[in-house]
Amino acid sequence: MIHRATRSGSFRLLAALVVALPVAGLSSLAVAQQQGGSQQGGQQGGQQGGQPQQTVQAQVLTERAFKQLSEAYKFLEAEQYAQAAPILDRLLQDDKLTPFERATVLQTRAQTYVGLENFPKAAELFEQALKLNILPPDQQLSLTYNLAQIYAGTEQYKKAIAKFEEWFAKANNPQPQADLAFAYALFYEGRVR
Repeated sequence: MIHRATRSGSFRLLAALVVALPVAGLSSLAVAQQQGGSQQGGQQGGQQGGQPQQTVQAQVLTERAFKQLSEAYKFLEAEQYAQAAPILDRLLQDDKLTPFERATVLQTRAQTYVGLENFPKAAELFEQALKLNILPPDQQLSLTYNLAQIYAGTEQYKKAIAKFEEWFAKANNPQPQADLAFAYALFYEGRVR
């Protein structure tokens, strides 16, 4: 749990929590790249928790974007966030990116800001990626949870509560730490005594 009495320690904990979450699914995209570059048509999901899943269009990165993201991920894995940043910034300047590629790059760039403990900028880019509404549902949900954590860790409790509520409405099996983080935000917003 993040405690506001130890601000620098809590930011480091927040950074570790957000960066430790699954990164943009690049490994599954690599498989798609190796199988021919782009896939058309949808994938029919099965049932999860008694709810039928909707058909989702497969999204694939272009070879150019894939190569640059792969290079950036090498730096991310080594926690060399400042080295990954210019690669991602150049990609974000590319007006030929598909919406899926832009969302993936925004999400990845946000992770570099988390690693550099620039949480306001990370939140801004996570929000931009979410607004594109093109990432797979599990990644959209993960971004929502990341935002809730960032907002709670930066004492933006109203925003944190809104994101936690959005996340809880869609999450299948919320973990106890999510309940705890949500309670934390509610407490500091003055909604729980």
